[in-house]
Amino acid sequence: MIALFTGARCGEIAQLRAEDVREQDGIAYFSINDEEGKAVKSKAAIRKVPVHSRLDELGFKDYLKGLPNVWNETHRSGLLLPGIPAPSVRQRPHARLSKWFNEQYRDRFLGGFKAENKSFHTFRRNFIRNSLVSDASETHVLNMVGHQEGEFSTATIHYAPERYTPKQLYNELVKMDYPFLDFTALAAFWREIPKP
Repeated sequence: MIALFTGARCGEIAQLRAEDVREQDGIAYFSINDEEGKAVKSKAAIRKVPVHSRLDELGFKDYLKGLPNVWNETHRSGLLLPGIPAPSVRQRPHARLSKWFNEQYRDRFLGGFKAENKSFHTFRRNFIRNSLVSDASETHVLNMVGHQEGEFSTATIHYAPERYTPKQLYNELVKMDYPFLDFTALAAFWREIPKP
């Protein structure tokens, strides 16, 4: 669900901690960052992605309340999705999340994904496509998914590293939804995720 409503990369989601869900000007957002050893693809990948109102409707805030907010490497507490197995030293953060998703959820909830050979990255592509089709600003969408916007953006990143506020991004984000999906069956999803 996080991937579907943020367009975040698999590795970015795997590294998110409960403390990375923050608030600014009344807008909750995911802080995708390189703090405390987390890895990002590029400077543009460091960003604030608002929490879509649909996630709140599905119980995301209640899920958050049940998580420890303290990082503990040994017990993996503090992770936003602590039930995902930790990657080995040689694995990148996305490897285990992708495998976990395929084994736990793809076949169970999304049978067509396997038949069509789709992967976790499909959520990112769908987020981008649906945002643009919903008439969200292209520059805002690029910012939310951690892509650079071109020469102008690259040259000005030193002057305004936070290109858009979470509130500005949220106003674009809520234009996008998936009206063809029935989310009522997924409302209990958060309760199924194992917690420490």
